[in-house]
Amino acid sequence: MINQLRYLIFILLCTPLVCSGQGNADGTAALKRVMNTIKNTQNISYKYDLSVLYPNGQSDRMKGDLFIDNIGMIMYNSSNYSTILYTGKWTYKADHSTKEITLVDNEKHLSKENKMQTEKEIFQNVTASIFIDSVILRKAIVKKYLNSNDTTFIEVGFPDEMFIKSIILKFNDREGKLISYNMITFRPWEDNTFGKNKGTRNTINCSNFIKGIEKNAYKTDKFFLIENGKVILKKYANYKVIAKI
Repeated sequence: MINQLRYLIFILLCTPLVCSGQGNADGTAALKRVMNTIKNTQNISYKYDLSVLYPNGQSDRMKGDLFIDNIGMIMYNSSNYSTILYTGKWTYKADHSTKEITLVDNEKHLSKENKMQTEKEIFQNVTASIFIDSVILRKAIVKKYLNSNDTTFIEVGFPDEMFIKSIILKFNDREGKLISYNMITFRPWEDNTFGKNKGTRNTINCSNFIKGIEKNAYKTDKFFLIENGKVILKKYANYKVIAKI
């Protein structure tokens, strides 16, 4: 569970938190301004679409919706693979391939240390901030910058040896929120099994950013109830339940 959350936070939440010390001076200043606004956003939801192309020609795709409320400590991530809800008190995960729901009372079954670490990963972007400060801030290059009608467009590139290849974002200056962002990464395969210069290519698109969502939309009683020590499912009622309550 924690590994999946780390992946989602790193790839889907933290890739907009990018600044650059290189390239177009106006673009760099605009990028820093945009990122400062994003870093101060405490409540956001958006749609994401992650496509993966493997070196053997096979592909995969994950589409979903993500909501984060850093103050209320609520994280909701629903995709074609799984639906995850974290509320501090509860961790709920519905696996759509196995049709199983794992439900854990975090206060009873997670150590204080593990709970604090999980919430840091989700709500404080600790891992991503370290990566951004130590890698992206030093390597990113603003390749294109446009500003028109309260909309900022920025394209960021990276040196050839880095696995991140490009980030493109559009930002609504008047509303202080992202409109969309796209990131492409490429990791070379460890050998030439699939041919020279083959590897895994990831393309991530995020859109439909909304700030200030009411957290009650993600209350646990929309997903499950606990009655007399028994779990009553409000969604995915035909799924098997594995509970620690």
